[in-house]
Amino acid sequence: MDNLSIIIITFTVVIFLYLLYKGLKSVYQDFKNIYYFKIKNYFIKKKQEQYSEKKKIIGIGGGGSNIVEYLANQYESLIINSDKRALEQKKVKNKIYLKKPDNLGCGSNEKCGFSLITEDVLNQIDNFINENLSITLIATLGGGVGSGSTKAIAEYLSNKNIIVKCILVKPFSWEGSKKSNRANETIDFLKQLKNVSIIEIENDELKSFEHLSMKESFNLLNNKINLMI
Repeated sequence: MDNLSIIIITFTVVIFLYLLYKGLKSVYQDFKNIYYFKIKNYFIKKKQEQYSEKKKIIGIGGGGSNIVEYLANQYESLIINSDKRALEQKKVKNKIYLKKPDNLGCGSNEKCGFSLITEDVLNQIDNFINENLSITLIATLGGGVGSGSTKAIAEYLSNKNIIVKCILVKPFSWEGSKKSNRANETIDFLKQLKNVSIIEIENDELKSFEHLSMKESFNLLNNKINLMI
């Protein structure tokens, strides 16, 4: 084989390899442009949806409603109360009024709070929770709704196999033994339920913030609760 033939064959092979490379590169670019970025964007979007989805919290009773109102801009929030006037004043989108003939609260009547969690109320709670598998309940214990309604709601959600986190604020010691006993009885009741975890907070902790105003002290407590959700 003469030198010219070798040069022609070598040139032909080089051209073939070059065209093959360009073809494969073109196919790769097409795949990258059409499929790779679509797949990547799909998973990025899913991840963003996962982290942008807000947790859901429910404030029960007057105290629980106050706390949730403070945190409402950070979570999907629902408040539940039997005091119609107090409920209407709260700047929270989702509300459930526990209907009583006198439109007043349950006071310290725990049985009143428990009985007001009717089937209609539970249906509204279901609509709020939707497909979430977990929920956080926030309540200050010792009152009729804070203790009684919290027990009824937690028991219902537990039976539906929903993971329930209860953040419970216990009454000040100066509020008396009756209120303290109701709070402890509520905690004991909730501890017996499956899928229910409990975080207890002592209102008496606020005594260490005596140099602050009452509003500032409660805001510190609310921020502490925020870290627990």
